[in-house]
This record gives sequence, structure tokens and C-alpha cells, in this order.
Amino acid sequence: MYQYNYIKAEHNFAVSADKAWRIIGSFADEYNLGQGFATMVETQGEGLGAIRTYQIDPAVGNGIIRECQTARDENGMYYAYGLIEAPMPWINYHGSAHVIALSADTCQVIWTNRYQPTEGSAEEHLQRSHLTLDMIERNMNKILGLD
Repeated sequence: MYQYNYIKAEHNFAVSADKAWRIIGSFADEYNLGQGFATMVETQGEGLGAIRTYQIDPAVGNGIIRECQTARDENGMYYAYGLIEAPMPWINYHGSAHVIALSADTCQVIWTNRYQPTEGSAEEHLQRSHLTLDMIERNMNKILGLD
């Protein structure tokens, strides 16, 4: 059995936690954080059990990624999700996003991902995960006008 890969990425932003949460907390990705990775996102339902489907950008791969929101805390600015379907060789995938206020006008976003790769090297999968999280950070800066 493959070992779990665990990724934790922390990104600080010079905006209020509430402003960051409006963007990060949108499980439907209405602000397009997935730009550069996904060409389209559709969401079925709201809150716990909502299903999010990304169409992967052909420039980076093929297929769809389907995720289910498994936890959500509006006051705590946190949500978690599990992977239902993806073209990646992973199982037992769980991710989360958490926004934490550092001051009135700064916050930190913590992303976590945990999964078991079923083929390929652990390092290769970790690099892919970090590239995706770095892209989301760049998109967040662009959306916030901080780039």
C-alpha cells in the first residue's frame, strides 16, 4: 500500500479575512481561482454534500475532477472536501481551505491536501500538488489586485 502524501501550503494576503473568505469560501469557484487549471466549473447543491466539477484545462491535462464538500464552518472560515473522481492516480484524497485573520487587514489561507498515490513517485505527485496550490495563490493575488 502506498503511503499518504500530505501537503500544507500557507499563503498570507494583505486583505481582511472576510474579503479573502468571500473568494476562498466560494465552493462554486465563482471568482475563478482555478483559472489556468480548469476551463469550467459546475456545482450541484450548496453546503455539505455540494458537488463541484472542474473541466481540466487541456494545456495541463484531460478529464474532469469531481469533489464533494464534506465540512463547512462559515464562522470559522473553513471547508473540507473529498475527491469523487479524477484522472490522477490517487485514492483517499481529502482537502481543506481555512482563512485565518492575522490583523484587521491581513490574513492567512491554509490549504491542505492528503491522498495516497497509486502509481508514480511520491515526489512527482507532491510537485504537481504544489504547482496547483501556487497557481491558486497567484490567482488569488490577481483577483484581489495584489499582483
